[in-house]
Amino acid sequence: MYTNIGETQKLKPFSIKILILTSNDIQNISRAIKGLKIERLNINENIITELKTGMFEEKKSFRTVSLVNNQINVLQRKSIPMALYLYLNNNLIKSLNADMFINISYVQSLYLNNNCLKKITVSSLMGLKAIILELSHNQLEDLEDRSIPEVEKLFMNNNKLTSINSKMFVNISHLSILELSYNKITEITNCKINNSNLSILKLSHNKISHIVQASFEGMQMLKNLSLTNNLITSMEMNSIPIVEYLDLSYNLLTSIEENMFSDVYYLESVDIRYNCIKETDLKLMEQVLILNQKFNEKCSTHITKMDIFLILNSAVFVVLVIVAIVITVYTRRFTKFSKHFTNSDWAYNAQLFYGKDGRNIIIIG
Repeated sequence: MYTNIGETQKLKPFSIKILILTSNDIQNISRAIKGLKIERLNINENIITELKTGMFEEKKSFRTVSLVNNQINVLQRKSIPMALYLYLNNNLIKSLNADMFINISYVQSLYLNNNCLKKITVSSLMGLKAIILELSHNQLEDLEDRSIPEVEKLFMNNNKLTSINSKMFVNISHLSILELSYNKITEITNCKINNSNLSILKLSHNKISHIVQASFEGMQMLKNLSLTNNLITSMEMNSIPIVEYLDLSYNLLTSIEENMFSDVYYLESVDIRYNCIKETDLKLMEQVLILNQKFNEKCSTHITKMDIFLILNSAVFVVLVIVAIVITVYTRRFTKFSKHFTNSDWAYNAQLFYGKDGRNIIIIG
């Protein structure tokens, strides 16, 4: 078992392109790795806590470097290697700065999911022009203006974001997939993603309650829009952009009309299951596949998992109250009975020792 990557000195005579050191006890990456012609380096599941300046050659480039499932929490200047595919997910990284990378512009796919990032600043990822940027499952609450670099696929689901707008992006025109599910977004009134190539937008499991005309303005290439599991009660006229697939399930809509859509000609499928919908536009139904309308007939009869949970909690509370009342009543009765029994027992004993006429009695047993 390796404890220091410096032990790879013994491997130098060989022309190694792939080096896998997964599941060891490696704590440090020494300069001994220099000179090896490695293309793919895998040091997953070790106990590295820090990436130091000089660990990786500044002129050395990798195809893939994976440092997944370590304990990295300190990143020194120019400590992150130059790699096309860079995996730093499942660590303890709390902050980022572009100067921590040897050459951030070289990276095509950057995975930083499952870390402890709370904020992305202008300087965090400055210079990155990647295909994939993975920031999901962090603690992101704030994105500064122009903090999100030029990327094609951006994943920021499972964070704590409350809003999103185009000012947060350096150049949003290259973005094709934007994943924002499982955040705390309440409104999308100022996106204005003009000239965008965005084709997939996922906003499920947020707290959006209202869709306005400006919500998806400029999203001319959008094909798939997911708004499931929000709190949507209404949608303005022409508020839904031209899309092919729309998921509005698990919301609080009471009706759905054709005028809510910019153009239904390209619309192929709308999922409106588990809403409060009592009526739909007949013309819209003729043109579009609307999934499972029967689940919307009576909102009052629809019981969700949360409803079941609340009902069970209420039932348990009622049972506990009844049990407490019964215990209280029986405790009081038992106390009274005990007092009565004690007084009667004393009178009986008094009669044994003094007799009914008050004379002393000696009992010989």
